[in-house]
Amino acid sequence: AALVLGLTALYKVFTSTDEGADKLEQMLSGLSNVMVVIRDRFLKFGEALVKFFSGDFSGAVKDAKAAVSGVGDEIAAEFKKGAEAARLLQEVADAMRDLKVARAELNKNLAESKELLSDENATYEQKRKAIEEIRKGEAQYTKDALENARKRLRAAQLDRKASADERLDAIAEAKAEILNLETESSQILRSANKQQKQLNAQMEADQKEAHDKAVARAEERRKLLEKQTKELAEARKKELEDLNNFQIALNNAEFAQR
Repeated sequence: AALVLGLTALYKVFTSTDEGADKLEQMLSGLSNVMVVIRDRFLKFGEALVKFFSGDFSGAVKDAKAAVSGVGDEIAAEFKKGAEAARLLQEVADAMRDLKVARAELNKNLAESKELLSDENATYEQKRKAIEEIRKGEAQYTKDALENARKRLRAAQLDRKASADERLDAIAEAKAEILNLETESSQILRSANKQQKQLNAQMEADQKEAHDKAVARAEERRKLLEKQTKELAEARKKELEDLNNFQIALNNAEFAQR
């Protein structure tokens, strides 16, 4: 009873803080790996006994040596692996909360970006900035999510307390998560690049249309100026002719009076 009370008190001390709870979980995970080592060693020693009683003395000696050889080093190594696996999974759990928020925010930005690109009142710079923010945000999210998925994969590879099939399933799941993240990110980035190309094409078309209109207006002004210049020249010519005719008439009148 005293031992149980002591262990209970120790457990409460560890779990009274998040950091203590994490450390306790890491220690228990390491001990779980150690128990697997001890189990495997006992099974190996049992195989040695079976061979001994069946008359295979050399095989029994070989298995007995294998059962005890390097057991201390293996226990220490497996304890570290188990503790490391628990630590990685704790980091994964912590990061998943932030990643969920980041993914939701990216999805919101994607929806707003699509609306902005179809808005005729939005400027080219506003649209370009929205696409660039999506590209940067997706790159950062993919980096963080892949780092998290690789931690999950590493934890699955280090954890020995699960059965062989469970370990293989966890490893396969983690690898699939990495591939799915890379695929999803590539699709979103391709979409952003496509939107950027469409925006560039739209800008080029708008610039060409504006240039063509400017050229047309310049041509209209040139023709109008040419017409006005021609009309002015004709009017000036007529004025000179009228002035010349008036001078001739005036000279004739003076000559007639003489």
